[in-house]
Amino acid sequence: MIKRINLVTVIFLAVIFLSAPSYASIFLDFNTPSPDPAPGNYDHTITTAYGNINFNGRVWNGLNDDCPFPDHTTGDGYFLKNTVANAGHTVSITFDFGVDSIDLSWLGVDNFNMIGVAFDEDGNKLGDLGVNYGDGEWHDKSIGGFARPIRKFNFFAKRGKNRVGNKIIIDDVTIHATNEPLTPEPASLVLFGTGLLAFLTSTFLYNVHTNVQPIRQ
Repeated sequence: MIKRINLVTVIFLAVIFLSAPSYASIFLDFNTPSPDPAPGNYDHTITTAYGNINFNGRVWNGLNDDCPFPDHTTGDGYFLKNTVANAGHTVSITFDFGVDSIDLSWLGVDNFNMIGVAFDEDGNKLGDLGVNYGDGEWHDKSIGGFARPIRKFNFFAKRGKNRVGNKIIIDDVTIHATNEPLTPEPASLVLFGTGLLAFLTSTFLYNVHTNVQPIRQ
């Protein structure tokens, strides 16, 4: 026998809906904001619903700070590169939130070894992208699935024991967060509101129907 659903049940379902994690992917193509105006190392911050993403390096369209080089997607966009001004010629991307995995495209030149390393929030190394030698072509790579979330990703180019600048670039980075947004996404709130309204309407009509008493003669 179907029982009437009361307001407590509705509130309970609302709490369950809003507390459920809503994970998403964050995509960076480095075409916004504006590219860095001159050779050097720059600090950048991108604000997302999950928290800030911070990185250094230079957003530009040339490997050697001058000659244009095609980006990964359109051929005339921008990418993130290491420079001679980076400390250790290393670019660090840090996250104010946990990251499960990172997908990216990267390119190196002159047969330099391309290194990509992931760290947790305590600075412990989680893993790396293995041995990759630059050949002037874009390559798609992924890193993640560790026991602890990624909180920093470093990349640099190396020949022998020496790290070098202007030899490695990355583009089209997809970041998969492990925690829910700091604030509910508007689309989720609209969906919830629409569903809740329909739910309340059907509940009201059901209660009216089941409480209608027959007219006694």
